[in-house]
Amino acid sequence: DNGREVPGFVWGVVISQVVLFSLFSFPQLILLGLKSGPKYYWIGEATYLILSLSSKLCLGLLFIFATFSFDRLEESVTA
Repeated sequence: DNGREVPGFVWGVVISQVVLFSLFSFPQLILLGLKSGPKYYWIGEATYLILSLSSKLCLGLLFIFATFSFDRLEESVTA
């Protein structure tokens, strides 16, 4: 134990990514449950695109805000 703790933004990244990436299973389950699921394949793909962009946007914003929350760049690298 060196007295260092995990920064709060790391927990935000981990939790938000677990939640966002677990949402990827729902479009597949819904399309598999429909009798005419293959007919709506494009809706599933559009949903995957939206989920992918939103998870990447969330991750990028968390990193940007976490970096700007420090006074100096060296603090953000060694945190």
